[in-house]
Amino acid sequence: SMWLVGFLIESVADNQRHRYNVTKQARGRPFLNTGLWRYSRHPNYFGEILLWSGIWLSAAHGLLPINPLYSLLAFSSPLIT
Repeated sequence: SMWLVGFLIESVADNQRHRYNVTKQARGRPFLNTGLWRYSRHPNYFGEILLWSGIWLSAAHGLLPINPLYSLLAFSSPLIT
């Protein structure tokens, strides 16, 4: 469910940004400040981090009994993002 929420946030934010870029000249506003962009300067990145954190959470459960170091290493993907 974390992956799905992250995917939805990223998709909606990217769609809002695309629609803004298409009509930017008509509005005369230099920055997007409606929709998800009203709450965060980069909601698409937040969605991406949430998406990868969901993948890590599902993988860490299986990796933890095998080797805890692998579980921590897998956490580097959301951190790097």
